[in-house]
Formats: sequence, C-alpha cells, structure tokens
Amino acid sequence: MWIHGKIPVLCIVLLLLNQGYAQTVKASSFGFHPENATACLQAAINSNARKVIVDYQGKDWIIEPVTLVSDQEIIFENNVIIRARKGAFKGKDDSLFTATGKKNIILRGFGSVKMIMNKADYQSRLYTPAEWRHCLNFLSCENVRIENLTLLASGGDGIYLGNDWKNKGISYCRNIRIENVVVAEQHRQGISVISAEDLLIRNCSFNNTSGTPPAAGIDFEPNNPGERLVNCVLENCAFKDNQGSGIEFFLNALNEKSVPVSVTIKGCVMEGNAANIRFMQGQDENVRGEVYFQDSMLVSNGRQNVSILGLGSHFRLGFANLKIENTRNPSEAFSIASGFESMGEIRFDNVSVTERKMRPAIGVNLFQGKLPTGINAFGDITLNGKRFDVKQFCREHETFVHGLQQKKWKVKTKELAVKWDRKPLENAALFRIRSPFQFLQYCRAGETLNIDVSAKAAGRNRSRIALTVHSPAGELIRSRKLDPGETLRLNDKADKTGFYRIKCNPENNLAIIASKMPGQAIVPDGILQLMNPVGSLYFEVPAGVENFSLMAAGDPGEYVTVTLRNPEGKTILRREHFDTPYIFHVTRENKNIAEIWSISFENAVEDVSILLGSALNPLLAVDPALLLRKK
Repeated sequence: MWIHGKIPVLCIVLLLLNQGYAQTVKASSFGFHPENATACLQAAINSNARKVIVDYQGKDWIIEPVTLVSDQEIIFENNVIIRARKGAFKGKDDSLFTATGKKNIILRGFGSVKMIMNKADYQSRLYTPAEWRHCLNFLSCENVRIENLTLLASGGDGIYLGNDWKNKGISYCRNIRIENVVVAEQHRQGISVISAEDLLIRNCSFNNTSGTPPAAGIDFEPNNPGERLVNCVLENCAFKDNQGSGIEFFLNALNEKSVPVSVTIKGCVMEGNAANIRFMQGQDENVRGEVYFQDSMLVSNGRQNVSILGLGSHFRLGFANLKIENTRNPSEAFSIASGFESMGEIRFDNVSVTERKMRPAIGVNLFQGKLPTGINAFGDITLNGKRFDVKQFCREHETFVHGLQQKKWKVKTKELAVKWDRKPLENAALFRIRSPFQFLQYCRAGETLNIDVSAKAAGRNRSRIALTVHSPAGELIRSRKLDPGETLRLNDKADKTGFYRIKCNPENNLAIIASKMPGQAIVPDGILQLMNPVGSLYFEVPAGVENFSLMAAGDPGEYVTVTLRNPEGKTILRREHFDTPYIFHVTRENKNIAEIWSISFENAVEDVSILLGSALNPLLAVDPALLLRKK
C-alpha cells in the first residue's frame, strides 16, 4: 500500500520506530524502489540514525535531489551506484546531495562507489542552462568528511563548498576533509572552494572538466569580501586534462578587509590543463595572504603552465621543489602579469624547468593593458640544467618598461601637418579597438565629414560604447553611447577648417573607425588594444630619430605573429607565434629624414596590444596616404 504513490506504509512505520532510537539503519529497509528510490533514501536519512547504510541492491539507486542532516554517517556499500534520475533536476541548483548549515556529516564509500549525474542532458535544450547542479553541495557546514567516492558528470561541480546566502549558519564551511575521491567529467568544476576554513583534500583526482568556464579541476573563488580561504591544504592530488585550469585562484571579490588567504598545495600532479596553475588577484591590491606550491610536478600540454594575473603588494606566492615540463608550451613556464604599481612577492626554491628551446623561465604579460613596472621575484630556478638568474631577469624587465610610455599621449594639433602623395587604398584594413583612444580627422570648411563609428560586442559583453565629437575649436558637437551592432555615421559639413576629434571609450567592447579622408590618425590612450587584428598600421618616425622601439604582445595564451617593415615594405624584424610582450628595437640607416614604417599582424588568436616608444609620434593610420604627420 502506498501513500500518494510515493512512500509505502511500511516505510512510515519503520521511520516512526527508528526515529530517535536506532543507531544504524539500512536504507533499503525503508522500501527500495528501482525506478525512483528518493523517498526511501531520504526517509533513512531523516530517521536520525547515527549511521545509514546504503546497501547494494543489484540495481542503481536512482534518485532526485536529497537533503542531508547533521550528526550522521552515510556508508555506501561496494558496487553501489547513486544515479540522478533522468528528466529530474530541472531546478538550476538541484544537486544530488545538499547540506545547508549542518554539522558532523560523513559520506564514506566501501569498495567501488559511484555517484553519476546526466551532464549531457543538462547541457541540452531539455534543461534551462545553469552551472549549479552539483553532485555534493555543502553550504555553511562544519565537520564534514567525504571518503572513497567517485563523482561523475554533474551539471555543475563534483563538490561545492560555499556560504549559505540565506545566513542559516557561518559564512564558510569549516573543518572539511576529502580523501580518496575521484571527480571527473564535471560541467563547471571538479570542486569549487568558495568559502572554507580548515580544509584538507588528500589523495584525490579532479580530471576532464568541460562545459562552462572556469572548467577547472579546483577553483578557489570567494564570491564576496566576507568569505574566506583559510588553512586550505591539498596533498597528493592529480589535476589532469581539464578544459580550464588544473588549479585556479580567482580572488577578485576579496578586499583589504577580507581574512588573509592561506593555501598550501603539495605533492600534486598537474598535466594537460589549459593552465596548470592560474592565479588572479587583480581588483584590490591590498588583498592579503599567501599560497604555496610544494613538491609537485607540472606538465604542459601546449598551452600554459603557471599564469599569474595580478598580484598585490600584500600577497605572497611560493614555489618550492617543483619539476616543470614545458617543452610543448608556447609560453614561458611562469607567465606573470599585473596592473598594480607594486607587485607582491614571488619566491622560487629549487624549481626545475625543462624547455625545448632557448627562452627565459619567466615571461611578463600585459594585464588590463598595463605592464608591471617591477617584478618582485627571487630564489632559485634551474632551466635545462643551468641556473636561471631570477634577479637579473627582474632588473632587465625594469629597464625594458622604463623605456616605454604607459601614460596618455598628448597630441597638439598645431604641430600636425596633412601630407599625402598618393591615393588612399579603397579597401584599407579596419581594426577593432577595445581600449580608449582618440581619432583625429582633418577637414576643410564646407567639406563633408565622412566617418563611420561602429560598435561591436566582445564575447557576451553588452556594454555600450561612449564617444564624443569635438570641433577644431574644442567645442562639443555630439555625444553618444552606441549599443553593440550600432553604427554612427558622421556626415556633417564642416563649419571650420581644422582637426575634428572623436574621443572613444569602448568599455571592453569594440569600436571600428572607418574613414577614407586624408589627414587622419588613431591616437591611443597609452597602449592600443586590438581584437583579432589583420593587416597593417602605419606610423611616422620623425627626422633626427636614429633608434626607436615599439612593443607588441598578445594577452596570456593568445598568440600573434607581428612583422615590422620599413618604408619600402622590407621586413626588418619579425616575431612569430608569441604572447609575451616583445620589444622591436630598430636602428635606422638614415636618421635625417622622416619616414613612415608599418607594423603588420597575422594569425592573432584574439587580443593584441601595441605600444610605441617615446621617440615615435603617437599617431597611427590604416594607410600611409591617410596618416597625419608632424610638421
């Protein structure tokens, strides 16, 4: 006899008999049902038994979302498979097992125990897209042990350790121990550590995550400044073949008032991930903490090994007794980028790097359009069996940066001349610009301005592009914000002869300027950032300049090929398939005349940045016949 077609009467009787009395119960005694065992398992958990045994029935335990309780150990017998019921888990945050504000929970498997969800279904049109359908979901819980389980194919994370936003408990999970757990083929993360204190993860693997970013093996990512990462330890774990990072730190939500971060990773193997280690702390330079990597092996898979994106002066990173195989990686073993004025400490102790080609063990990349002015790194790195001088590398970087301008250029239009000696190209290249810039256009009174400004989206970013148009006298003619996909056509007649100025801020989206009129120039606001550039940009080398430099770079992991050509179109310097900032140094044969040189782009993965040296005019155009030049 069944009540409402779900729970058998026997189940209710046993539940009442066991309530508050039994120390150990078998889940099947509450009425195992092969098509949907949710009610049986939930009833066993709700019995308040100290120990619940999920016993092997010869068939899978097919369940819908189940809620855990405090003060209970759940034992899964050998060969038990917990399987998410097909067609269920329609809620965006429906997880296989969830505990909120609970204490003293043990989930332990004996032998082979698997928990399997239906990732392919959740990624299909049958489900509302989401990234929170986890296998194990713990919010503000204390004293939790997870042992000897295999977690497969969730619609979110294998394990989620976070904060109950409804404030039913503390703002973090505390005293969590995860051992001998295999986590594979998750949709978003092998495990997300959002807020935790006293966390130990030992002898586990987090592999083959793919579906939605970050797609990491493990992601340490607080959602707000009040959350924490304190005394978190990973020991003897493997992170392999994840679509994103093996180990990821995304600390942008923390600030100077947050509890200092303390994480140690030791005895781990990272191989075949998009980045084996990715660390980002790029919003508040006063975030405090330290992360140490010890006694571990990192093997590249043609992408990145260690990527450090932003590191404030109150944070320390340590790398000790690491072996890094970097022979298949286009980037250096350690890729460092930061937009902060001063960087935190990076220490290397007995780090061994194996490379297939001659290059430094460390590369410095752009971060949010900026280069770090100094690298605060020291210690010992062995590169292909020889000592790599970390301090010398840092000194050379400082010299390199001080030779470039990372500030706004000021262009005085009275110093400009409109010169052209051949017809402009009919099909000049168009560049998608994603950093603030100005566009200057010379026009005679009575002539029609013929300029198109188009806004394009960069990925899913839907922010509007702000622009203003000013007359030669500096008067505001027009102020607009363009939606992605919108084009503003400036075809007014010029009231005055002179230089019209368009100021544009793409707001991380893309702006495209199209004009065939001579006497024009793109004036970058420091570094010029382009997206997927193809073609050439032209610039003037003034008379009297014998030596000049310019920098080109891709974003970390985004490679490009760049060629520098002289006025005759001859290749002077060429750099293929690189992302780390590279300086093109040139000595001219004839310094007494002004010349127009060009920089060309090929095979750009995505973002590319350029920065002209201080000796050059900060003026760029898509064709030499259009370029504004100095008088």
